[in-house]
Parts: sequence; structure tokens; C-alpha cells
Amino acid sequence: MAGQARVIEQSVDRGTSLAATRDALVLVLGQLAALVERLSAEQYTRQPVGVVRSSVGPHVRHALDHVGAWLAAVPEGVLDYDTRDRGTPVEQDPAAALEQLAALLESLRSLNAREARIAGATWTLRAQVTEGGPAISFGTTPERELAFVLSHTIHHHAVLGIMARELGVQAPERFGYAPATITHLAPAAQGGNDTGQGPVAG
Repeated sequence: MAGQARVIEQSVDRGTSLAATRDALVLVLGQLAALVERLSAEQYTRQPVGVVRSSVGPHVRHALDHVGAWLAAVPEGVLDYDTRDRGTPVEQDPAAALEQLAALLESLRSLNAREARIAGATWTLRAQVTEGGPAISFGTTPERELAFVLSHTIHHHAVLGIMARELGVQAPERFGYAPATITHLAPAAQGGNDTGQGPVAG
């Protein structure tokens, strides 16, 4: 159907799919590190930034919290994205953000994605789904949650890309683009119609 993204389906085992998702997340976090390196401390903490009321720092911290939550779940298989620290140095200091990024990247790269406790596991996700309500539990898998973390990170990159332009900073190429969007835009890029002006819906 015209306008739909081309979806490439490939049947792979769980260890392979988790490793592929991990590698994609490593690339995306590398893009985030490249952007943070381009920002001064003043730019990193300035608020508001255009129509965005917050500064860059909280978006970076929030995205990294989700990566850290996934890694913290590996030993016991219990995942909680909602329990996180706010107002940390990562929100205020680009050097602290880069330090945490380096640690998370090292943990992801050293992960053995084929370990039975990961690739064959069923995890429990705890989440608060109503305001003031109790946390409830869901069954899930490590690879499904890592795919969510990847998507969540890219979503915040799209916002950060807008903020970077407001700050006069060039974001890395394809920063904030979902893989399916890049696939969808590929024919236009080959025909010379890709504007390259930043993240788009899709």
C-alpha cells in the first residue's frame, strides 16, 4: 500500500534478536553521546528551549534511566521503569551524562545476549498505570523490553533534536529517526527528495 513503510521480516531466535536490538541501542546511545559532547554546560541546562519548557538534561537523564532499569533487571528478571532518581548530576552536568553514558555502553557491549537467563527468560514488568494507583505486574520478555527502551530513547532523541536546533547545535545525522521511518524515507532519499531537516513523524 502506498505510503506504508517497507517492513522487512526475518525469523530469528531470541538470543539473536536481543543481540541485534542491543547493537541498535548502542548505536543510538553513541549518537546521544555525540550530541552531549557538542553542548556547553550553559546550553545543556538552559530552560526553556524554544517551546520545550525543560532543559536538555532531564531528557537525557530520563532516557538513560530506562537503559539502566533494563540492565538492572538482568540478574532477577524484575523490571521497573518508574523507580528512578530525579534531579541527579546527569541533569545538570554534561560531563556526568557522558560518564553515565560510557558506563551504560560498556555494560551493553559486554552483555552476553545468549545467556539462558536473558534470551530464554520471562520477566516481570512492574508499572504504575493510573495516577496515585498501585504498581501492577505484567509478564514480558527481555527482548521485548529492550525494543521498548530503544524506541523510548529514539523518541526522546526527536525532542532533543528540536532542542539542539533551537540552541544552534547540529545533531548527528538521522538523530531521532525510528528505523522504520528511515526505511520509509530511503526511496525519497535516493531520488533526492529527503530534506534532512530533522525528525519527522512516521
